[in-house]
Amino acid sequence: MIKKSKWMMSSAVIALGISCLISGCGGAKQSNPESTAQQPSSKTDAIQVVASTSLMAYLAQAAGAKDVTFIAPAELKHPPEYDFRPSDVAKVKDAALVYAGYEPFMTKLIEATKVPKERLITVNVESTPASIIEAARGLAEKWGTQAQEKAWEAEFTKATAAIEEAAKKQNTKGKKVISQKFVTSVVKWMGYEVIAEYGPDELTPAKTAELAALKPDLIADNLHMPQGQSIADLAKAPRVEIRNYPDPAQKNLVDMLKGNASSLGVSIK
Repeated sequence: MIKKSKWMMSSAVIALGISCLISGCGGAKQSNPESTAQQPSSKTDAIQVVASTSLMAYLAQAAGAKDVTFIAPAELKHPPEYDFRPSDVAKVKDAALVYAGYEPFMTKLIEATKVPKERLITVNVESTPASIIEAARGLAEKWGTQAQEKAWEAEFTKATAAIEEAAKKQNTKGKKVISQKFVTSVVKWMGYEVIAEYGPDELTPAKTAELAALKPDLIADNLHMPQGQSIADLAKAPRVEIRNYPDPAQKNLVDMLKGNASSLGVSIK
C-alpha cells in the first residue's frame, strides 16, 4: 500500500553510477503525517519507506517495497530545494529513509529527527536503464526482496528496449548535441553524439560563445536547473529540456524515460 505525500549518508551507502515501476503500476504518493511506519524486514509487506522525492520513491517500489511515501512535492521544479516542515518530522518515524544525499532538506530533517544510521540509505542514480536497474538491485539486496525486483526488472527491461529500438529508427546517431552535465547520460542513451557539456556552474559569455561555435544540432537542457537558452539562441539551435525527476503525471520511471525520449525527438508508440 502506498500513501499520499509530494539532484547523497548511510551506514551502508548504495553508490551507483536513475529512479521505476512498469507502465500501469500505481505511482508513489506524498506521505500522510498520520501514517505509522515499521522497521523494514525481509517481508515485502513489512518494508515501509519514506523517500526524499518521487524519483527515490519509484526506485524503492522497483526494488520491491510496497508501502512507500515521499516528502518533496512532485510539482516542485527542483525537488532538492524543498524546505522541510515540522509536519515532515512525524513522517520519518521508524521508516527506512531513501534519499540521494545531496538534498539539503534531508540533511536538516535527519539532523532534526536523529534518525539512526542503520535506517538511512543513500542512492546515487542516473536517468538511464542500466543505472536504475543497478540501484534497484542494491536496494532489493538490502531488503531481501530480490524476487520482487527480478520480476519488475524483466518488465522494465522489455519497456526500455522498446524505447531504445525507437531511438535507432529515428537515426539519432551522429547528431551533435551540447548537453547540461546532469542530463548527458540520458542523451547518450538515446544514441546522440555529445560534443560538449555545460553546467552546473554559471555560463559566462565567453563560454557561451565557445559552445555555440561548435554548431550543435541540439541543446539538451536540464529542466530542473535550465542554463542552455543562451547557447541555443547564439547557435540558432533547438533546445529541449530533460527530466531527472518525474513529472507529477508520470506514475513510474518508464513514464519518465519515455517522456525524455519524446523530448529528444524519439517517437514512441
